Amino acid sequence: MLKLDSPLFLSFLFCLKILLPPNLAYHDFNLYEITTGTEEYFDCLYLIEPDRIIPYCIRQSPSDHVSPSYDQFNGLYTSQQLRALGVTTIDLYDWSVPIAMIETYQLSQRDDELLYYNCTPPWFGSLCQYTFNSTTSQFFNDVMYYREAMKTNFNPADVIRITNGTCFVYLKNCSETCLDWREICDGKFDCISGEDEYGCHLLESSDCGDQDNFRCQNGQHCIPKTLFHNDATTPDCLDGSDELTTATRCPFFDHAQCDIQYCFSSSKVLFPCGDGQCSPHYPPTPISVCKNGRDLLLTQQMLAQYQRQNQRQCWNALLCTLGFKNDCVLEECTTPILFPISNSVQFIYNSTTTISPTYICYDERYCSFSNSSTVQIHELTCKHFDELIINTYTNWDDLMVDVQHLFRQQCRIHTNCSAHLFHCGESKCISKYRVHDGIIDCYNGQDENYDHSCSLNMSHQQFRCTSGKEERCLSLILAEDKTVDCSNMEDEARKPKTNEFLFQQICNGSIELQDGNETDETDCPEDWPCRTQYTMCDWHWDCLNGEDEINCTTYYNEWNTNLKPFSTKCNVNQHYCVQPYTGEYGCLSSIDKVNNGVIDCLGSTDERQYCIGLYPNELERRYHCWNSTQCINIQQVCDCHRDCLPDGDDELVCPWMKCANPEETSFECISGTLIEPALRCDTQLSCSSNEERILCDLRSQARRKQKRFETEVFLEYPQSSSLLKQIQIKDDYTMIRISPPVLPPVLPPVLPPPLFGNITLAWYCNRGLLIHSKSDGDRCLCPTAYYGNRCQYQSRHLTVTFRLRIITIFDPNLFFKLFVYLINTTTHMVASYEQTTYMPQTSDCTVNYFMQFLYPEIQGNSSSKYSIRIDVYTTHVLNYITAYRTSWMFDDVVKFPLLPINRLVLDLIMPANTLTKQKECLAFRCENGEHAISQKKRNFSFADAQTVGQVNGVSFGMSVSVLRVQYA
Repeated sequence: MLKLDSPLFLSFLFCLKILLPPNLAYHDFNLYEITTGTEEYFDCLYLIEPDRIIPYCIRQSPSDHVSPSYDQFNGLYTSQQLRALGVTTIDLYDWSVPIAMIETYQLSQRDDELLYYNCTPPWFGSLCQYTFNSTTSQFFNDVMYYREAMKTNFNPADVIRITNGTCFVYLKNCSETCLDWREICDGKFDCISGEDEYGCHLLESSDCGDQDNFRCQNGQHCIPKTLFHNDATTPDCLDGSDELTTATRCPFFDHAQCDIQYCFSSSKVLFPCGDGQCSPHYPPTPISVCKNGRDLLLTQQMLAQYQRQNQRQCWNALLCTLGFKNDCVLEECTTPILFPISNSVQFIYNSTTTISPTYICYDERYCSFSNSSTVQIHELTCKHFDELIINTYTNWDDLMVDVQHLFRQQCRIHTNCSAHLFHCGESKCISKYRVHDGIIDCYNGQDENYDHSCSLNMSHQQFRCTSGKEERCLSLILAEDKTVDCSNMEDEARKPKTNEFLFQQICNGSIELQDGNETDETDCPEDWPCRTQYTMCDWHWDCLNGEDEINCTTYYNEWNTNLKPFSTKCNVNQHYCVQPYTGEYGCLSSIDKVNNGVIDCLGSTDERQYCIGLYPNELERRYHCWNSTQCINIQQVCDCHRDCLPDGDDELVCPWMKCANPEETSFECISGTLIEPALRCDTQLSCSSNEERILCDLRSQARRKQKRFETEVFLEYPQSSSLLKQIQIKDDYTMIRISPPVLPPVLPPVLPPPLFGNITLAWYCNRGLLIHSKSDGDRCLCPTAYYGNRCQYQSRHLTVTFRLRIITIFDPNLFFKLFVYLINTTTHMVASYEQTTYMPQTSDCTVNYFMQFLYPEIQGNSSSKYSIRIDVYTTHVLNYITAYRTSWMFDDVVKFPLLPINRLVLDLIMPANTLTKQKECLAFRCENGEHAISQKKRNFSFADAQTVGQVNGVSFGMSVSVLRVQYA
């Protein structure tokens, strides 16, 4: 099959979408994987993002036959008729003909037996059988994003009337519970049988093996150390433990990332909403946080089940006391009441007027408490509440937090205590990587109070505190987590990564790299310019007066609103300035006022060297408090907490913020939307006017925008003032060039706001997309992570993410084709494959490519072993000559078959030269003159006739950018 990102089709789409006039109507409702009647999934549309392609398909048994309705198309043609009429592939694309049929028409030298329909918009499909009923856009990405926007408008109580959410249904003995896949091996027994925690002790024993990898906290997989703390918005560990913050934009932003993200926190037990969103309130709870209503639905189900077992009057009285019901009369009732916490934990109340229960009951098979008496009630072991928890409570949420921590500490994670595990008393063992990680896993906190953590023989996974008398080694997740754990605060001293040193950091007046007596500022010429094509508009001041950051289109001086305080626009030679005492936004009258020793603006945005000099290694600590010697982190500004004392000017910067709940730190957009302070300065926009970016440019080198080294944008050296005036900066994402040609802009279609009235349209397919078929009614297009007629089931799969880097000089006319195969090494079959294109000239060097591979086994056959192979080919953009470049092979990538999702994370470096020479092949023509086209994605092996090599007995037959296959 001609994949979306194959060179031929990429060129076709480029010509169609980019070069055509912007007012010309076009669309991309062209199906892939059209049905032949036997596929597990079919009729797919691709969601195209910079680092991934996500297929949305009908993932259920297809109908036996679909008859087209004649008002859905303008004509029906054979290929012979089309050629006689001079119809081109672009015409077929515009007719919404599926890609495979367009490919057949383009590449076939003879007439085929296919029938081609000219679909009438908005209908599309092989038989013009589908429509989104959308008048807003002709692009699938737009339809997808607008449907997601619709979801935000509905109350969770209304959502659960439409759907019961999604479930992981592969466990055989857990039919009583709709589990989310994140609840497998989470240390908590959700199934009555305990099946969700069977075999999970293997995760505690996992190890990465060498110091080049970081072990993710839950032990599921490892990542390269080079990806540790590299992008807070996109964790590489499924549990997010490799990044400084677990704050995400789930569930409505970044679908693919949300669908594989765990809920991880060092301080709270989080409840998974089933779509990447995490709630700090575990059901049963009177506080609903999940946008899809999963916490509310589970709470209602639990309470309804126990309501039948208790006297109604007493039950309602207890619900009033606990806060589950409002506007009711509290009354005393001494009849014992059972109250659910989970399938293995219950409360018993002998009074309806207290928050704390009388007894806590639990399943003694999984948890044990010593040194206290027990009673047996309803086949559970019960202890008096005061024997386990001595606190008193005034609200349900505080009680639940302590109970969750109690059972996380006391219940078994590992019962087979081997020597390489950490022993929590007699009955429980945990991974040694959990010691000093900020999470109490052992009863009474033995793991966090252990005095010999540096002797655990895992220094590559620890941060050593060098000060103080006691020996203390911390888990890496505690370093730079904004909480001081070492006595001299060294764990919070953020240091730039020396292996990612940027060209624009050389000779910029700030020492950031040192080797003996030499630094990055050694032997710099006196006339070395601070304002170059690499330093201008990179979000960081390289010149002491910031002249390299003036006249830039940035978030800091081009606010997209007329609302105060952003109504003032600074001139070409001015910096923005927040006025002291008033918090009004204005501009410095002259650049001469910058770095002159006089503070004119809040935060000392005009005098930045003070905090840099005091805290050179704490790159976020750059806000200088007014009338104070204090410097604070940027995230502490506008977080509803006065950190600058005594004036509190850090909160004056955002005068529109109401801070209704000062106990919770958050940033409030002008619209009223609340976001976490840690997300203020990330790479994505959160507020409609971008106001969350206020003062983010104070941050130092580690956050600067990277620019590639290119000779074609060299400026004259030494620079002349006349040459500098010729430099035009179009925006902060555009490479700076001298007198660039002016091209007419290609604008996206102007879309009206989405319709927010149809809750069924938004939520019926859960994480999928509702599509209408005139013959079959409504259907659901499901992403890879889900299946079922309503995308209600969660699939088992392997995710592969990789970063590809080229660190040597290469031919700029080459681009790279990457083929990634999931290989069943037991049967020597390719179970699934994907491909992508890497263009070094335009690709972001830091992008992580993301792919998902479904296992062919429905229930998960633990006897099957899988490998991932990546083949790379180069293609020349001028003559389309294609050649083999290199390959990587990774064995046993499904480490834990019991887990719903396994992950492989790679940091790949392209070799400078071709490793194995292969015969070249022109465009899509092979030596025998035939085309090698794959029409099927599953259950195939490679043809021996086209074999170019073998790895572990698996034959690989390659023909340029597509596979020649032999069906099994």
